[in-house]
Amino acid sequence: MKNELDDIKSMWQQAKESGQHQKTADVNALITLGEAKKKSMLAAHYGNALVLSITVAVLIFYFYYLYHSK
Repeated sequence: MKNELDDIKSMWQQAKESGQHQKTADVNALITLGEAKKKSMLAAHYGNALVLSITVAVLIFYFYYLYHSK
């Protein structure tokens, strides 16, 4: 039982050490992915605002036309 516990502890320490080196290498990749996602989301927001603005303009034109046609 004690041997198994020591094996688990050593595997845990090895995983922690290898994980620390991997985290520093992935930070730049995460920053790049975050910036790309931010640009993509910003473009989607502008696209949604454009579609909603066009919809409002069409509705205003329709009601203006409907009101003045009588």
